[in-house]
Amino acid sequence: MDLTRYSFRFPTNVWLFVVIFLIGGVIALNNIGRLEDPAFTIKQVKVLTQYPGASAQQVETEVTEQLEIAIQQMPQLRRLFSLSTPGSSDITVEVKSTYDSDVLPQIWDELRKRLSDISGQLPSGAQTPVVYDDFGDVFGLYYALSASDFSPHEMREFARVIRRELLATEGVAKVEVNGVLQEQIVIYVDPYQISSLGMSFPDLMVLLNNNLQPFSGSRIQVNGKKIRLV
Repeated sequence: MDLTRYSFRFPTNVWLFVVIFLIGGVIALNNIGRLEDPAFTIKQVKVLTQYPGASAQQVETEVTEQLEIAIQQMPQLRRLFSLSTPGSSDITVEVKSTYDSDVLPQIWDELRKRLSDISGQLPSGAQTPVVYDDFGDVFGLYYALSASDFSPHEMREFARVIRRELLATEGVAKVEVNGVLQEQIVIYVDPYQISSLGMSFPDLMVLLNNNLQPFSGSRIQVNGKKIRLV
């Protein structure tokens, strides 16, 4: 059929189609995503296991193969790839494309449970397998804290408060704090004074460990008696 002739013979129908297309275009424009970094689903995770001091062959036979047996029992599995290097096992797990992003957290939880069950059968020198499933995370905003009048401890506390408030904001799924200085206490000991007291460095270490145990903030123990702090 000649489109031009049809348009002249039935102009009402043509205008009806034009209006329908315009309304559909406006609706699509209002609903289309406009994120600078749109969310997308990655249906893969990394399973990393450290085995210090082991050769690549030992890692392959004693760790990687054991983990692969447990992972291959998952019905959601599509395929997996493994790489065994001296001291480290790296397994990439990919699930079937039929699973939506809503069910992926449950699948990863099942994977972690299976790995936890098999961990007891790994060599004593092998560490617990770690699952990394945050490849699809997108960081949209970066904040930096800088203040010359506050100590690193105070800055860390401010960062903790800001992180807690950001996590309570709608749409925020994850907040990471990087570059935090860790506190440490350095004790300098005079070896001559230690000797004069009839003590050795191991004795001093035992004494420090016994007096640096954590305790409740509301109760302390003195001479075998618990005292409540108010």
